[in-house]
Amino acid sequence: MLSNPSSIFLIPLFLLHLTFFTTPTISSPLHLHPIAAGPPPQRLSPHTSASGCTPLTFLVRATALNTVFLHPPDPLSASSILSFLHSSYSNSTGPLTNGTHLIGRGNRVFPLHATYCRPLFHPPGLPPRTLQVLVHGATYNQTIWSGLGLGHNDYDWMGMARARGYHVLAIDLLGHGGSSFSSSSKQYDGVTEIQPPLQSSVLHSLVRLLRHGPINAPRKGWRNPLPYRFPRIVYVGHGYGSAGLVVSLVRRYPRDLDGVFQTSPIERSGFNKSVVRNLVPARMVDGSERFGHLPLTYLAFRDGKEREKAFYAGFYDTASIPGEDFRGQGTVTVGEAVYYHAMETREEEEGVARGYRGPVMVVSGERDALFCASQSGRDDDRNERGSCKKKLVEMGKRVWPDAKKVEVYVARETGHTWMMHYSAKITMWRIHNWLDGVFRRKMKDEEMVDGGKDGKLGKLVMQDEAWDGYDRIELDGE
Repeated sequence: MLSNPSSIFLIPLFLLHLTFFTTPTISSPLHLHPIAAGPPPQRLSPHTSASGCTPLTFLVRATALNTVFLHPPDPLSASSILSFLHSSYSNSTGPLTNGTHLIGRGNRVFPLHATYCRPLFHPPGLPPRTLQVLVHGATYNQTIWSGLGLGHNDYDWMGMARARGYHVLAIDLLGHGGSSFSSSSKQYDGVTEIQPPLQSSVLHSLVRLLRHGPINAPRKGWRNPLPYRFPRIVYVGHGYGSAGLVVSLVRRYPRDLDGVFQTSPIERSGFNKSVVRNLVPARMVDGSERFGHLPLTYLAFRDGKEREKAFYAGFYDTASIPGEDFRGQGTVTVGEAVYYHAMETREEEEGVARGYRGPVMVVSGERDALFCASQSGRDDDRNERGSCKKKLVEMGKRVWPDAKKVEVYVARETGHTWMMHYSAKITMWRIHNWLDGVFRRKMKDEEMVDGGKDGKLGKLVMQDEAWDGYDRIELDGE
């Protein structure tokens, strides 16, 4: 499968020495407030049964001004939905809109399903209770942060973060995974309700809860089952979860977050057209009986090969990962798919996180068909790695004009779903090393590679060309 495997196979060898593979004893058990059970995610994360991890359901209140589409589709007609979806991307202006309408009026309560994991140890120099909030992309759920729930350590962001001393909270966005149902056990409307403005508002309410600490007041619309507050919160997003959602969040509430990771960002103009052409009502996907309860306005990939072409490229386990990805895929709503492509929405959203002054890191695979590569997504049309880095730098300057610093990293031979490629662990290592540098002293390369037991191994690996591609850009601002 690999034309030049010599450099790639260095990665698993040295990473076997990571503290990630050893589980230190946790001195005190995790005590949580009782919670109401929410709908289970479509595929459980292996961390839901791991020591120090637990599934949770938060209750939040939120309001948002969602977009009203002038000619919305008939929610009971698959042909009407597909016609609306395709016509929305047939021109540069997108679907016509007719103002906004308020979502969350009154005492509307939104249950949010998540998995929380405490760190395996507390490293020196890291401020206590530094929390990573992990936000998945379109047609995924929280399991993307634990290797699709398949139990592979090589793809496990949550395991890596815990081993580096961070608290972790992987959430299912509203209308996705375990957060698919409202407090009244009804499905959310996939056109009028599940749109980015509501998602960003719910995320803000969640951050407020996490900073406030434990609260159990379901009658008032709030529940935080975690027993302590988090003074430092870092946002880690993927794809749709790292684009407009976090930008909208920090533009309105610039002090919500202490750090931002954008991984596999998507264009401000909306989803890739090749992706949109392959989305159908999830109930129509062969072998997806688990989507039978969903309204037709919830979409999924109709074909595994097309999904692989959109999300995978370069070096990855072609024999098993794409198939598992397709079988466990999540959904995206019509409202989410067309929202950013509407001209009025783009002008209003602006896509610039003005006022946010924290650090930012932007990460992409050099063969990401949704961002760095060409619109066709074909291997022979992909951009060179230098062009991808340049594109990330330009986006960083445009989107984060007031950030204290913005850094970019391009993963070699990697597609959109970067955490399921062979480069995943080295990319995770790089990101966490950057995060360590933000919040505490930056450990030596040998320490991070193998705990300092074999400095020669660390230095050897650092010389490999797989590490090339890390770049820093300092932006004006405090």
